[in-house]
Amino acid sequence: DSQNNINIDDMMVTLQQVSPMMKQKMMENPATVVSIRADANSQYGVVARLLEKLKEANALRVNFATLTEGSG
Repeated sequence: DSQNNINIDDMMVTLQQVSPMMKQKMMENPATVVSIRADANSQYGVVARLLEKLKEANALRVNFATLTEGSG
C-alpha cells in the first residue's frame, strides 16, 4: 500500500516474513502464482526487495496487477 505495508492472504507481514511464508506456500502448491498490487505511491525499493524475497522462496510466477482509472 501507500505506506509500504505488505500483505499475504490479507495478513500484514514484514519483509523478513515473506520468504519463509512463501517457501511454505510453494511446498504446498508449486504452481502458486503471486500477484503484486503495489500502490502508485509505494517506494520502488520496497517492491524490489519484495521481489528478491519471492525469488529466495522460489516463487517465480509473479504478475503485477494494476488499477485502471475508476476501478479503485
